[in-house]
Amino acid sequence: MVQVAVRLATQDDLESVLSLYYGFYRELRGRQGWPLRGIEEYRRDVERFLERGLVFLAFLEGRAVGFACLSEREGAYWLEELYVAPEYRGLGIGRRLVEEAEEYVRGRAPALYVMVLPQDGAAIRFWIHMGYRILNTVELAKDLEEPEGRRRGCWSSSATLSAYGGGGGRSTMMWRGSTWRRLRSSTGSAARASCT
Repeated sequence: MVQVAVRLATQDDLESVLSLYYGFYRELRGRQGWPLRGIEEYRRDVERFLERGLVFLAFLEGRAVGFACLSEREGAYWLEELYVAPEYRGLGIGRRLVEEAEEYVRGRAPALYVMVLPQDGAAIRFWIHMGYRILNTVELAKDLEEPEGRRRGCWSSSATLSAYGGGGGRSTMMWRGSTWRRLRSSTGSAARASCT
């Protein structure tokens, strides 16, 4: 196992965190199909994170290679972002960042929460491997520029939602018209929301 040093970031780490944060958003926006703003437009976000003092920074051989950003809202702690530069993945750096964040939250709150895009299977597997369980997921979007013949909010008149409970059971629901209808219950291992 590689020797990874993790510590809370300071204002002196602004440029290192900004570079990693921009890499995080470059990947995220690419998956979402959204445009990426210029790096300087993310600077204020990073400055705010550093002011709160809840950014963990991972170093390998003196180089900043990953970060985890925590936030606290109404007594609940959220791991907002977790990112490791692509060339350093698979070395246990993400695990170390999560463990440091968990240690920080331990004693302050009973749980640490994360939110994952339902279509990000690799991230879901990582979090389950780390001991997290799926509570629920619903991902909604409203397209403000609708192609001709498309219904608002969905590509057709129906949508399905598969939600997984903490006990591993799954309920599949279908949206028809203006109501959700239960189609079936079964067992599953991932979360999904989709329009058909």
